[in-house]
Amino acid sequence: MKKRVLLIFAFLLYVPMCLGQWYLNTEETELNLKIRGEFTLEKEGNDYSAKYVKVNLSFFPASDYRQIADRIETMPEGNAEEDYVSYKWENPSLGKYAFILDSDIILKNARKEIKSRVEFPLQGLDAEKKYIHPSNTIDSDDEDIIRLANELAEGEDDLFAVVHNLATWTKNNIEYNLSTLTASVSEPASWVLDNRKGVCDEITTLFIAMCRSLGIPAKFVSGVAYTESELFEQRWGPHGWAEVYFPGYGWVEYDVTYGEFGWIDPTHIKLKEGLDPDDASTKFNWLGKNINIRTSALDIDVDIKEFDGSVEDGIEIGLSAEKGISSFGSYNAVAATMANNNDYYISEEIRLRKTKETYVEGDNARNVYFSPREERKIYWLIRVGELDKDYVYTFPISASTLRNKTAKTEFKVGYGAPSFTEKEILEIIDIEENGKKYSKDIGLSCEARKNKSYMYENNFMVCDVKNRGNVFFDNIDICFKEECKTIELGIAQEKAVEFDIREESAGRKEKLVKAIAEDAFESTIVEYNVLDRPNISIANIDYPREVQYGERYKIIIILDKESYSDAENLELTLDHEGYEQSWNIEKLRESRRFIVDMSGSDLLKGENSILVDVYYEDMLENKYNEKEIINIDLADLTLSENVLVMANMMSRRVLTYRGFIEFVILTVLIFIAILAFILRRRK
Repeated sequence: MKKRVLLIFAFLLYVPMCLGQWYLNTEETELNLKIRGEFTLEKEGNDYSAKYVKVNLSFFPASDYRQIADRIETMPEGNAEEDYVSYKWENPSLGKYAFILDSDIILKNARKEIKSRVEFPLQGLDAEKKYIHPSNTIDSDDEDIIRLANELAEGEDDLFAVVHNLATWTKNNIEYNLSTLTASVSEPASWVLDNRKGVCDEITTLFIAMCRSLGIPAKFVSGVAYTESELFEQRWGPHGWAEVYFPGYGWVEYDVTYGEFGWIDPTHIKLKEGLDPDDASTKFNWLGKNINIRTSALDIDVDIKEFDGSVEDGIEIGLSAEKGISSFGSYNAVAATMANNNDYYISEEIRLRKTKETYVEGDNARNVYFSPREERKIYWLIRVGELDKDYVYTFPISASTLRNKTAKTEFKVGYGAPSFTEKEILEIIDIEENGKKYSKDIGLSCEARKNKSYMYENNFMVCDVKNRGNVFFDNIDICFKEECKTIELGIAQEKAVEFDIREESAGRKEKLVKAIAEDAFESTIVEYNVLDRPNISIANIDYPREVQYGERYKIIIILDKESYSDAENLELTLDHEGYEQSWNIEKLRESRRFIVDMSGSDLLKGENSILVDVYYEDMLENKYNEKEIINIDLADLTLSENVLVMANMMSRRVLTYRGFIEFVILTVLIFIAILAFILRRRK
């Protein structure tokens, strides 16, 4: 009787192995896709009019390496743009309108074959950089998301391994839960991480957020996919997945919800891609007066026309028990030996199937990735509880991949057989981190906001610090002079650290900035100029104390630059009773001598006071002034020279505003005096 029960166990165990999902191994699927949308044009007042209504449908089956849009028809006739179809109604009446897209699509069971290791972290991204930044629901700058992604990526230098780790964690730790479907928009990735649940859109946004937080470009894809899940009444429905960028290979598909990493099955119809799942699938715009549009959700139908062929995944699998027989309560291990016969990377899910008396430590299902031609063993720690000691029991066990590759083995349990502790079995398994290479590398670049600044103005230095390794830094000290600031920095993360530049002396500065972390160090030299207040003094004026009329003489002025900084827009002026000479210099870089040729005929009788005036600025347009007065005597004038000097004085005074007024008044007075004299003579 007991032997028969054991045979029933074995029969029940192997029945599920025969029930594969047909579409996973299908080579090609031909489908018909119909998308139907509706809107109602309504009036909002009696005086209304409508010139046009336009609908842009971005759910559009474009062709790519695995998807061929064999036929596309629209009703009414639409204009196919690069990534949407546009429908337009001219002068529409009130009422209900429909727009339809009818397409025949061929889907291939194909993947991007990544044949060599892509270095992680990524460097030198260009156009793909926009897909590493946060978006509406993909809040990849959330601290918890950054920390988790870093934990999963730490020690990995292979991009495929990193993305696989992120996908595996998301699939195993986030529950598919339809309760969030009641929300009007998708929950953000941080909410999904906190609540550990979501639908396909939300599960995918968390995966994408973790990718982006590590500097890995990832985009959101909307479409339609097939499911046999009991959660859904319909087999076909809207679905979301991700595409991750691999330099040299392009965008690679990851459907974390379905457990399809690095590929998607040939029922996934891609209709739209973008930065965020919140991007609208349909956009309406219209021109009119007192009208409005009421919309409804899109109706999507898919019919299978044909599916044909089968593909091999190139995976070989064998199964064995580490101990052929053990006692009741003893630990044992089951090993799946798996070989990737492909010349490209592949991810595979393998699931252990057992009888109810066998207990597995951890998950029955494992997600494993293989590099090209790689072979590895996958272990499960198992244990059998107490049973009737009068019998030796044979336990069948099997393992199968997502694509239904299956291997079988068995082990025995009986009283008196060897017993193994958990520690002993773990030592046999020799669980170690496989192939991880820890890299601690900091990038540091610093620059003063102003290359030149005065000691009396504010200036800052900004340092960009980047984690170029594959280890999370809890503490990095960024040190400038005597000040240090501490930051934490995830893999591929970049942060700006700012310091005040305060110097007590002027001059060109070269300062060391250091980034210090455990087992990592980086430094750089930052250069900047500190300027003092520009200071120009009239160091000396050489001139004759006495000159003769008509004598040529020189005034030699020495301006001394006493500051490190240059004087800007300098103006030197000699001013003598309205007689003015000036010289302009855009920048005075050094002390300078000015020689001014003068003539005694330009002077007035007696002592002449000449103002030497120096105006200049700094780069901030603050103004400064230095001045000095010199005295020169004009001596020994003859009568004729006196007349010339007087005329010269009068002409100068006339040339000034005050002198001109005085000249006019004097002229009027002379005219009145002459007129009075003539009138008196006539009497």
